[in-house]
Amino acid sequence: MDSILVINAGSSSVKFEVFAVDGSAKLTRKIKGQVDGIGTRPRLRARRGDDTSLVDREYQAGRETDCAVSMLHALETCLHAFEHHREMIFERCKN
Repeated sequence: MDSILVINAGSSSVKFEVFAVDGSAKLTRKIKGQVDGIGTRPRLRARRGDDTSLVDREYQAGRETDCAVSMLHALETCLHAFEHHREMIFERCKN
C-alpha cells in the first residue's frame, strides 16, 4: 500500500496528514495532526483515521520551538504509527 504525506508549514504551526492509497487510487486518511505554538510553547497532537488519539504532547517553552524541529516531531509520529512500513518508506526515499 502506498502512502502520501501532506505537510502545511505556517509561521506558528505545522499541520500534517497521511493518506493510504489503495489499488483503485482511493485515498484513506490514516493520520491527521498538527504542531501549534511554534516559537512559544509547542504542542503536538495527532489522531488516527478512526479519530482515536495517537499523540498529545506539550513541549517546554524555549525548547524545541522552531519550525524545523516541529516538523521532525510530526514526521517521527507518522513513522512510528507506520512502523511496519518504515523500511519501505526509507527505501523509496533513496530511489
